Amino acid sequence: MAETIWPEPGDPDLLYIIEKALTEIEAMPRDKRENLAHLDAEINDAVEKLKALKEKLEATTDKK
Repeated sequence: MAETIWPEPGDPDLLYIIEKALTEIEAMPRDKRENLAHLDAEINDAVEKLKALKEKLEATTDKK
């Protein structure tokens, strides 16, 4: 079986990756986001999806 580079669901490494991505997106200065206004909706959507995924991963990790 081929080894995968992606962590399994519930893996703390996956939660770290999601938290890091969320932190990076939220830390983007407002002026830079305004320069990328055409991406603002996509960025906000990504933040919401990452938050939802983070909650699911935390729930999975808590169960272990």
